[in-house]
Amino acid sequence: MSQNHCTTKSSHYTHLSESERGQIQAMINLKVKPTAIAAALGRNPSTIYREIKRHSIEQRDTYLRSYKVYYADTAQILYKKARANCGGSYKLAVVPELVNEIEQLILTNKWSPDAAVGRLKSLGKMDEHSISTKTIYNYIHIGLSKVKPIDLHLKVRRKRPHKPPVIREDSRENSIDSRPEEVNNRSEFGHWEIDTVIGKRGSASALLTLVERVTRQEIIKKIDKKTATAVVGALDALELKHGERFALLFKSITSDNGTEFAFTKEMERSILTDSKRTHIYYAHPYRSGERGSNENGNALIRRFIPKGRSFDDISEDTLQRIQDWINSLPRRILGYKTSNEVYEEHLKAIAV
Repeated sequence: MSQNHCTTKSSHYTHLSESERGQIQAMINLKVKPTAIAAALGRNPSTIYREIKRHSIEQRDTYLRSYKVYYADTAQILYKKARANCGGSYKLAVVPELVNEIEQLILTNKWSPDAAVGRLKSLGKMDEHSISTKTIYNYIHIGLSKVKPIDLHLKVRRKRPHKPPVIREDSRENSIDSRPEEVNNRSEFGHWEIDTVIGKRGSASALLTLVERVTRQEIIKKIDKKTATAVVGALDALELKHGERFALLFKSITSDNGTEFAFTKEMERSILTDSKRTHIYYAHPYRSGERGSNENGNALIRRFIPKGRSFDDISEDTLQRIQDWINSLPRRILGYKTSNEVYEEHLKAIAV
């Protein structure tokens, strides 16, 4: 017999409230057992077990492994839908063609619901009919969309933030503390963050990634080894590609304190002239947030190349495709323009 939200077991039974569902989610996150949750809420254990089983949804982690997770807001939506179905059919009060276009952007382009909705709004396709990101997520979780929760890549479990270490001012010439304010506040184009992404343990090659701080433009280069010499060689190749424009495009580069970024002078010096080609700044240890654009870009790369995968057999063509996808992704922080679009605007502004 199917379970029905329309009936109750006794005249004294009351349905779980939205507040109780929030408490259930909080206690599940703390690894509290259902029986203990039931005792804390004054509920029958079977009620809690049934609630978790009925309203948990399937998700996928960064390794594409499936797992079940309970979200209080989703559970409340599913509950309300079931209650609404007691008296009649559920009506989708949106334009079907608009919903279909959003679904196709999510499924075909692998965009997030927010990127799809925001991009269509920026293009003026919602002047008469508007639909929010939250609404699309709701439709997905209650089964009213062709998109399934497992198709969403970014809604994964996240580690709790740790208290950052105390950072004292760094007196080094190349410390991030010496970085000009126009770099810190992202008001000037041409300042980049650099990092390396490592593959399977034992594999030699790595990825060198650069992200421009204003436009979020991404550059991905494969290097044979995660060494300072390889990094300098990659920057030399970039300078040869851009010629005298390199100094305008790469005014500064901010890195972590990894040994692969140890050759400061070699990274800064030009192989075409006797002058500096860029200025290197080093972030504080254990402060990845000081290179937040880099961290976000690396996370996008991991969508396509999960941790534990060797980079040795990754082709340049594959990396170029990943780079193109990242730079063609509409970003909320860019007003739902793509990095490519904003980057081109800045190139025209400086006439390079």
